[in-house]
Amino acid sequence: MSLSSKCGDPVLAYILSIVQNGMKLIQIIVPIVMIIMLAVGFFKMTMDPEGKSFGWKNIRVIIFSGAVIFFIPMVINITFDIIGKAFDVNFSIVNCWNAAKNADVESGLDK
Repeated sequence: MSLSSKCGDPVLAYILSIVQNGMKLIQIIVPIVMIIMLAVGFFKMTMDPEGKSFGWKNIRVIIFSGAVIFFIPMVINITFDIIGKAFDVNFSIVNCWNAAKNADVESGLDK
């Protein structure tokens, strides 16, 4: 069964597939950027021990924002799973979202 038949609209299937691939990319890039920002922050704190240029508050903000961004895809997947179970998987966006996880963006076909 193809992705477009589960979603009903090939454009919706394509968009959801792109969104999921973007979320995978975010889950890879954000921790790397966060580690670099924390390393720079610790270096600044080492050079300026009084914390005028960079302080512990900035480090907490970086860690908190990185954690929030990292867990957004998991929250979205849990929400769609709960909706799917509540509506006995008759809710079409849930089927489309789950099918888009295994979709090939370029061809629109299942892997």
